[in-house]
Amino acid sequence: MTEATKLRVLVVEDEELVRATLRLALEQQGCEVVTAEDGVEGLDAVDLQPFDAVVTDVRLPRRDGLWLWRQATAARPELVGRFVFISGHAFPGPDHGQRARILPRQALHDEVSCGGQSPQLPRPTVSARPGEALPASPVAGSCSDPPSHR
Repeated sequence: MTEATKLRVLVVEDEELVRATLRLALEQQGCEVVTAEDGVEGLDAVDLQPFDAVVTDVRLPRRDGLWLWRQATAARPELVGRFVFISGHAFPGPDHGQRARILPRQALHDEVSCGGQSPQLPRPTVSARPGEALPASPVAGSCSDPPSHR
């Protein structure tokens, strides 16, 4: 794979272990990864360089993931639909009516549908030690598969 075909992914996560694990997993899939610890650092990275996708925690110190999403998509409209929100905290299901208060509809337009229900994914566990390879990802595709609209 050449440098030109690598996807550039920004990972914004305040917990060091989670940030390092995401970085390692994405790099093993062929991505070029830049990391930031909060929304302010994330926006600084977006201002300095282009990204194909942003993976961000919702709850962050200083400025959260939603603030980052709003600022980054305003500055770089090509990032609309290219944010992945993660959280160690449970999100309410659609029947609780609170998710719309947490994530604006625009941020959910690429949401995966699971028969009208929000997908409930198990919390991942990592058995590799730092520097060791992670098991193969169960997710289809890889970072070497550029988006089709490029």
